[in-house]
Amino acid sequence: MIGARSPTPLLGRYGLRAALLFGAFGLRALQNGRESLWRDEIDSIRFALAPWPAPLEAFAKAGENGPLYHLILRGWLSLGGTSDLALRLFSTLCGMLLLAVIYALGRRLLGPRAAGWATAFAALSPALVWYAGEGKMYALQPLLITLALLAVARRRWIWFGLAALAAMYVHVLSPLFLPVAVVLVWATRRPGERFPWAALAAGAAVALPLAIPLLPVVLRGADFGHPVVAIDGVVSRLLSLWAFGVARPSDVGLPDALADIAGLIAAGLAAWGAARLASRPATALLAWMAIPAGLLMLLSSRVPLFEPRYLLWAAPALYLLLGALLAGLRGPIRAILAGALGLIACAGLYAQAAAPIRPDLRGAAALARDGHKPNDAIVYVMPYARYAIDHYLGDLPRTDVDGGYTNGGLGPVRDSPLPAAVLRAPQIWLIETEAWQWDVDGLNRAWLDAHATRMETYALHGVIVTRYISDRIVPKGFLPMVER
Repeated sequence: MIGARSPTPLLGRYGLRAALLFGAFGLRALQNGRESLWRDEIDSIRFALAPWPAPLEAFAKAGENGPLYHLILRGWLSLGGTSDLALRLFSTLCGMLLLAVIYALGRRLLGPRAAGWATAFAALSPALVWYAGEGKMYALQPLLITLALLAVARRRWIWFGLAALAAMYVHVLSPLFLPVAVVLVWATRRPGERFPWAALAAGAAVALPLAIPLLPVVLRGADFGHPVVAIDGVVSRLLSLWAFGVARPSDVGLPDALADIAGLIAAGLAAWGAARLASRPATALLAWMAIPAGLLMLLSSRVPLFEPRYLLWAAPALYLLLGALLAGLRGPIRAILAGALGLIACAGLYAQAAAPIRPDLRGAAALARDGHKPNDAIVYVMPYARYAIDHYLGDLPRTDVDGGYTNGGLGPVRDSPLPAAVLRAPQIWLIETEAWQWDVDGLNRAWLDAHATRMETYALHGVIVTRYISDRIVPKGFLPMVER
């Protein structure tokens, strides 16, 4: 037909998007079965499948983190089962939906070209890939917060309220995004438009049931086991996560400084993109990166809480600014910068895939299962590992024993870290993971070495499994002493 447009550019454009999405899904899905579940993922299953009405009661408990996530996950697991793949697939789907929302928000704020580049960076982001393969709320939370900000940009206040409310009950620190919503309202405000104070106040009000019970904790201070992190450490760890991912470069033969360098490069290019835009949306994106980090540092001055994954939901701002930069460049400079950012992402993806990161609790359970004898005893140091081993061993007959806590000394009453009845088992499996938090001096292992025969020791990633046998008859009530 005369005057008809060639379909090639259209097919090429949509073909590129389809290839990007298939590649993004592959990166996220292929990692799901590679590593064992770790203790936080096991907690997701435990909390989600807790007997009624515990999942509902969690909504009314002060400081409870993620009750809505666990409630949603309960429905998901009831359909797909509790396998590693089933648990993590929910996060994978959330991670894919996040890409669509990032594109929609980027198109609204920056235009389609910048949105396309931002989506490509998000698709290859090692951090977003990793947490889209973990059975926790760190894929759902960024999806909800980005969706809430998209609703702000489009002035869809009901959707904003629903997404904000859901985000706050998916992670307790989600209210930190509310100041970003205020800045975004200003950045997208049209001439003559009234500032929507009522809508924003309603959004803030939904945070009150979470915030009010926690105020006394913040005022008096508390210690939940997180280290105190200085401002330079906060900035470094955030940028390293957003640019390079969760892996240590040294685990794959690269210098650890590479992660910090990658973060600085990405931050510098994002600042360049914001300067070139010189617009209110650019200011809003910078606020999205900076304000939550500043608020979390302020909160952590009273209650140390900083973990980079708690602010994963601010990473899309970095990718949107990088997208804006590349959309505004032409020629070789754009190709060089895009290639450099792509190499950084690929290095992070390689580091995450090439070396194990989570403790191999699945492998530890497999050793105990393959060498199992009826009535074996399994000693856990630290005890929290029993939930993961139980997940993989199921109903295999055994006796589970918590290793004695010795970091504060054994105390005047118990001079032995373990009950003597452990030695009546035909085999004793000592499973040690994160033992420094429970038994830094190895007194449980020393006691077993002194009172049983060590057969093999297996060093897995993040886990040490030792098999003992005992042919001793232990008199009832006998409690051996430990040399200290």
